[in-house]
Formats: sequence, C-alpha cells, structure tokens
Amino acid sequence: MIYLEYKDFTELYHELSRFPIHHEDDFGDFGNDYFNIGASQYINNLIVKTSSHSLEGPQADLSNFNYTIAKWTTLINKYIDKEDYFLLKERLATSTAKTLTFNFKIHVGLNTDKDQTKNRDSCIIALVFSRNGNKGPWTIVNIFYRVCEIYKKFACDLMLLNRMFEDLPNLDLQEYLFHIPQPFFSTFIMCELIDSPLFTIEEFRDSDSFVCRKLYAHYLRYYGPDAKDSNYHAIARKQKMKKEGVKRDPIPLESLKLFDDIYIEQTLW
Repeated sequence: MIYLEYKDFTELYHELSRFPIHHEDDFGDFGNDYFNIGASQYINNLIVKTSSHSLEGPQADLSNFNYTIAKWTTLINKYIDKEDYFLLKERLATSTAKTLTFNFKIHVGLNTDKDQTKNRDSCIIALVFSRNGNKGPWTIVNIFYRVCEIYKKFACDLMLLNRMFEDLPNLDLQEYLFHIPQPFFSTFIMCELIDSPLFTIEEFRDSDSFVCRKLYAHYLRYYGPDAKDSNYHAIARKQKMKKEGVKRDPIPLESLKLFDDIYIEQTLW
C-alpha cells in the first residue's frame, strides 16, 4: 500500500501525474506496490487524502485533455443514475444515519466470448459519506475505485467529483479519502499531454530524468516532425489536430453541469 496526502484536488492531480518522474529511483523502496509492465507504471493499493475538493488551473479545463463536451455527457451517463442521484441528495439532507453510501453505475461487457477477456466495469465504484453523529453536515467522504488511468480519466473523475460535492446538500467535508486498488500511468497517454497547458515540453526535453527522456522520445515518435501516422485512435486524432493547427475551445470546470433539465423540472414542482 502507498499512502499520499495533498492539500486539494488541484495539488492531487499536479503531483500524482508526476509520480513516475518524482519516484523513478524508488521502485525498491515501494517493494511490490510500485512496478512496471511494458510502457506503464502501476501502484498496488493507493490511498490518497485531501482536505478540499478545490480544483483550479489547467487541470480544471476539459479541453486541456483533448476532450470535447461530449466526454462530459458520456461521463455523466456512464457513472450516474439520475434517480439515484436525486435520492442521494434527499438522503444527505434528511437521513439520521452516521454513514451513507452512493453506488455509481456498474457496466460489465460480457456479450461475446471476446468481451469476456476484458473488464469493462466503471472506474469509480462508490462514495461513502460519514459524520460523527446522527445529525449535522457530513464531514468525511471515502471514494472507492476499481482501477484508474491517472493522466486523463482520473482528471475527468476529479472534475465530476468536484461538481457533485459543490451540488450535494448538507456537506462540510473536511477529509476526502481515495481508495484505488490499481492506478496506472500510461506512457502513451502521457505523451499526448506533454505539449498541453498541463505540462511543458521543456519539463521533459531538458530533464536529466530517465522517465522524462523516455516520455519525450515517445512524444517525438508520435507527434514530432518525422512522426508516422498512427492507427491508434487517440494518437491519430491528436496528430491530425497538430497538423491542422486545431485547438479545442476551452471547457472550464464551472461550465460543466449535472442534470440541468431535472433541476428545472423539480423547481417547477
């Protein structure tokens, strides 16, 4: 198990996304809890604590991860059942329990023999809210994961969680605990973000770090002047955008909404 502690979601993403760089010489110190498979690094049983869900800076803009607003819509539909969400809001406001659980949607793709080799469950499994007593605001939330890709998907999760914690009633959260059995850091995904506002090319090109040099080499392989067209969808899309000089329109965190149509409908009731 590896335990990390950060001030808020902003610092969490900034530091965790650089974990392979900061700890490239620490594999022995972490034992079997930090290891390589191919071009990715994995952690076994990561627990992260923050004291705020504040999310600011470049990691608070969906477009910086090469996503459009369609990604947000997909994320909401994949993770959250609308009726369950509004039941959660009601129970947070009225329950006399000391703990309260919200389960995200679970998706399992087992339609064909081929699908059975893949685990298609949602990454976030559940939120468990707790407090010291039967009344008053909820002060602690435990966030339980199945698995997590850190560079892009975890960033979207942080935006989703931020929007939920801003919207849900009767919260005075002082402690956020992430339980992630096996987060991973993909070199292929990271090299897509090297020239984004999240990082700087110089941070990798001019570094003495072996991990940084490897990431920069992958960046040149796929996005450099001599890069060959890739068959991998995400890389091909970024290659096309770079060749055409296309940049995503900003999609700041404050513009991302949860179920606006239901808010309006319930207000009319």
